Amino acid sequence: MDVTPNILPTTLHLSCQTCGQNQPPYQYVPEEVRALVVGWKTLDSQRAWPAWPEVGKGYLLTFTAPLTLPLDQPFWALFQHRMSMSEGIETEEDLQSLCFCQCVPRRVLQQEPFEATLEVEVIALKTLQALSTPQQPPLAWWSLLTDDNTFREYGHTANFQKYSLISLNLQSDLGLDLVVWKAEEPRRIVAANAWDAHLDEWVLCYLPLSPEQELLYGIC
Repeated sequence: MDVTPNILPTTLHLSCQTCGQNQPPYQYVPEEVRALVVGWKTLDSQRAWPAWPEVGKGYLLTFTAPLTLPLDQPFWALFQHRMSMSEGIETEEDLQSLCFCQCVPRRVLQQEPFEATLEVEVIALKTLQALSTPQQPPLAWWSLLTDDNTFREYGHTANFQKYSLISLNLQSDLGLDLVVWKAEEPRRIVAANAWDAHLDEWVLCYLPLSPEQELLYGIC
């Protein structure tokens, strides 16, 4: 359905296509950078996926169900290359494209039962190396990373020049993706993605790895 222009509801609701449940509301916490996975388009006539977001500019973001997003506060959205959005992260260039964007809602342009388009203004950007002190991500399924047997059975690591990507996939039901920055000491996890049937969010973090962890996860 089309939404009346310039009228911003207090909350955007998109129910799960499978079970009909509503997602718990996204909570904006100033000291956390917790980003939703969204699609991006420019506001100009081309409606193209931007090469890189810019502070102070407006964009169209596409959200898919399930989602409960308060629109009376800022939120963080993940920017990434268009191909990695659809095909998954496969290269170091895909990892380098990840950017956390703080957005302010301006208006809901369109809302269907399981998808919505929101016009936003980007007010801040944070790259993968934004944090400088240890900070563990407050993510679901974090215990998967600390279980050696689980990682050996369900995990794998892709190593690139400056980054590694640790992935844990439990039969496509739930999982974690962890971005490791290894171009300087300490080698550390700088971003983490937790996902399941009702969840897909990224958190900026700073989690140094011990030599034993590097060996377990195959970081090289």
